[in-house]
Amino acid sequence: PPPPPAAFLLHGIMDRVMRCGGRTSRAAWFRRPISIRTQCSQTQDQIGHEHGKRCIIPKKLRIIDPHVHYWTPERYPWLIQHRNENGRMASICRSFLPSDYRKEMLPISVEQTIHIQANWPEDDCIGETEWQQSLADSVGNEGHPQGICSYAPLHRPNKLQAVLEKHRQYHNFKGIRFMLDFDDDTGKMSQTDKDYLDDAFFHQGMKILQRNGGLVFELQLCQAQLKKAAQLLVRKYPDVNFILNHAGFPLSGSQKRSEWQDGLKALAENENVFVKISGLGMWEGGWMGAERIAPYVEDIIERFGVERCMFASNLPVDIANGRTSLGIWEDFYTVAHQLMNLDKEDIDALFYHNAALIYTMTCDLPDIRLVPPKKRKQEETRSISFDRFEQS
Repeated sequence: PPPPPAAFLLHGIMDRVMRCGGRTSRAAWFRRPISIRTQCSQTQDQIGHEHGKRCIIPKKLRIIDPHVHYWTPERYPWLIQHRNENGRMASICRSFLPSDYRKEMLPISVEQTIHIQANWPEDDCIGETEWQQSLADSVGNEGHPQGICSYAPLHRPNKLQAVLEKHRQYHNFKGIRFMLDFDDDTGKMSQTDKDYLDDAFFHQGMKILQRNGGLVFELQLCQAQLKKAAQLLVRKYPDVNFILNHAGFPLSGSQKRSEWQDGLKALAENENVFVKISGLGMWEGGWMGAERIAPYVEDIIERFGVERCMFASNLPVDIANGRTSLGIWEDFYTVAHQLMNLDKEDIDALFYHNAALIYTMTCDLPDIRLVPPKKRKQEETRSISFDRFEQS
């Protein structure tokens, strides 16, 4: 059956969270306010992972990585072009498969991963889901990726329904990423030919996506579009769960920082928006390390609350500047555990529980039980909608 609709989350957890201002931890699990310690004197070398040193992340910490790109140059031909250009991204334009990921993550407990659309040839977007599912079904990959978010032509509504139905034939399919990042002032960041937030055909496609129920929308924007997206997109489709990719690509400088913060605030007013904390510094030299990402993480959690945030690796992209795959996760743990002094429940939420719920992953959540759903007419929803979660 298709995954539960947005109401599974929004009318369960989030309505209770937002009633208390969106600043506390998940109402069903965590009732203590976030404790943020902003002062930091440690360097990246002191707090990061160095070759030969023991990993600082406890092995018992369960992790779901909600943003990974599994690819090979043969399947994703654009990698060959970028590799030949020999730029900053050349080092990652190689095969990166679940076996590579699992080998690099041996010291920690990454239980599940979610592949995110990576510019598979557009005219065969079903092929990406099919191939990723074949990876998941391969015995040696132990189910990775357990979630798949692929491309669909939302700007071509006459073709969209058929594409969605084909995607949903694959068990691990979770949603769509139709990249929207477009900014005339920062052209290098634009990954579309125009601003589809104003496109009537795109909005017809969004209506179809909402009617299908239960599919997440991977919301990738330039930071200059955040406030506009809050007004023109996420408010119009309240039954779609939007997951902001890479925290909206924050840029440095006081003016840009303020623009990003205002955009986050506008998006956070909508219960159906969640955030992946990843890709920080992607357009300004690459991954920044624990000390430099800490203020951004604080800003995100201050606006969205722990309950709507997830750490994500964005591998292999975020290791293009030389940081190790394991080092990225150690940076997250350093920020959450040492610099922000979050409690265990909040850390578990950021690393595991939130992704499990938002992507409706198949996993055990022993501290949560589902309250029986209301009976709904078949024509009202295609899948179960739960009223709320309660602590067991």
